[in-house]
Amino acid sequence: ISSCEAEFYSIILGLCEGLHIQSSCAELGKDLELRLWSDSSSAIATCRKLGPGKMKHIEIKQFFVQQQLREKKFELRKIPTLLNPSDLGTKHHGEKEFARLLKLSGYIDAAEWLRNG
Repeated sequence: ISSCEAEFYSIILGLCEGLHIQSSCAELGKDLELRLWSDSSSAIATCRKLGPGKMKHIEIKQFFVQQQLREKKFELRKIPTLLNPSDLGTKHHGEKEFARLLKLSGYIDAAEWLRNG
């Protein structure tokens, strides 16, 4: 599949998990606004349009995300690649970039990791 399709699938998965958490919170009497972030402009555009466009491997049920976005059930925002903590597990990084992403993710103090690395 294309990288756009892979990113689109990730948004779908995030939406499904977010809706589940939102529903669970509602049962506990807590309203939760759902906001998804992606660094993929093409996947975000796919979510905002109607239908598959040029993608060939998408099933109809996967366009649920387009409907939910139109109904304002969640927000979909762009995150700059440099601020995207999910890159920690998806790409190869040098030592400094790895430390920066660890800090961004809240895992460790990156400066301490570089000193003691």
